[in-house]
Amino acid sequence: MLLRRSKLAAQRTERPYLAPYWLLLLMGGLIVVALILIYPEQNLIQRVVKAPESELSSAYVTNLLRTDPNNPKLRLLQATQALEHGNVGALREALEPMLVADDPAMRREVAWLLWQASKLEFNRLSVQGGSQVQAVRHQLQQQLAALAKEDWPTERQVEIAAQAFEFGEPAISLALYRQIAERSQTPDEAADWLAKGAGAALSRSLYRSSAELYLQASQKSSNPSQARAYFLSALRTLQSGNRLPEALTMAEQNIGSLADDRETLFFVTRLARAAGRPDVADRYVRRLLRLSLLRQLEEVRLAAAHGGALPQKVSLRAGGPQLPFDDKAYTLGYEVFLENRKLEDAWKVASSAVRQSPDDMAWRERLAKVAEWTSRPEMALEHWWHLARETQRDDAWQSVLRLAPGLLNDPALIAALQYQLARQPDALRQLQELVAAWERQGEPKMALHYLERFNRRSPRAQTLEMMADLADHAAEPGIALQT
Repeated sequence: MLLRRSKLAAQRTERPYLAPYWLLLLMGGLIVVALILIYPEQNLIQRVVKAPESELSSAYVTNLLRTDPNNPKLRLLQATQALEHGNVGALREALEPMLVADDPAMRREVAWLLWQASKLEFNRLSVQGGSQVQAVRHQLQQQLAALAKEDWPTERQVEIAAQAFEFGEPAISLALYRQIAERSQTPDEAADWLAKGAGAALSRSLYRSSAELYLQASQKSSNPSQARAYFLSALRTLQSGNRLPEALTMAEQNIGSLADDRETLFFVTRLARAAGRPDVADRYVRRLLRLSLLRQLEEVRLAAAHGGALPQKVSLRAGGPQLPFDDKAYTLGYEVFLENRKLEDAWKVASSAVRQSPDDMAWRERLAKVAEWTSRPEMALEHWWHLARETQRDDAWQSVLRLAPGLLNDPALIAALQYQLARQPDALRQLQELVAAWERQGEPKMALHYLERFNRRSPRAQTLEMMADLADHAAEPGIALQT
């Protein structure tokens, strides 16, 4: 039986609340923020990343991955640790889920680590040997080519370039260093990167690649002296690899504004000589000599304009030439002209050098020799005699003895014979030649006095007979009677 309801409505009473809704929501939000702030995972990950490699750090990474298996940073860190331990299998296992990552940067890092793992396997395989070595090497080269096409930071590009050099792919390395140079802020920064690449190539005996990079650095540099240094480094690199013809070709094709640079002209001239191209050396040394002359004249002009002294007096004698003498350029020019059998040009250089530096005995000797070779015996005798008087060298006196009789130069012959007799007093024939030369000079008394001194040192009957005959010719009867 149903209970009867009252027809009168009961009055409703409001229930009591602990807090309003907005306050509950605020407190819940604060609790969530607090939990996030005190949750140690991110801080712990950063600490593990920065910590040195150890068993403890590896254990931390493994435990963190159990709670967050899809964390890409943790997987990269685990793969890096596996690589350091040489555990290629663990590395591949750690990176497998990331091969299809959405982040391009992450995929690039995965590709780099996988390449390093492949290289590690290749190194082990190379030690063991086998038919697969070349095939694996080829695969690594292909992977390197693919890596080089990615958008890497500069430091990673340098690493890839070094690996490309190591695996015999200089074209990849060159391309990477060019890319780095193109991204540089200034031409000099670009040149510096290219020079670094050249040094890396040279350290692996890749002479051609190194020279190309040095040449490009020279073309990029805005500093003339640095550009010259890079250019000469390119040539020296090829020269050190015994690629002299290539070095000379590079020099001729790219010398540009350095064709009027003194140091460059010296180097290219010597390079041409070393490469067996005296004709090319001739061309550059002529330019060097013209440049040297212009430089000498400019120094004279500036000194005269400012009322100052010249940087170098080439002659110590009063009234001598006043041009500063460029011995280095003249010596190179003389040698190059001789190599090209251009004796007249060599004579002109030597003659000019002696006029500018008359006290230089080396140039006196060169002029004496080339004067003989160009059928100028009188000039040759003049300079051989000067050299003999100043140095007392035996070869110079012998040259005087050889030339003086044919040129009827009795003063030179007398001086040479006196030198010879001082060394060989028993040379009777030369003693007779000396007396005859004095008689031709109309000075028999000079010969007589010499014979008297000579006889006192080395008395001989032949000397006495010569003295008697000479005393008759000199109208010295007293001496003739004594002998």
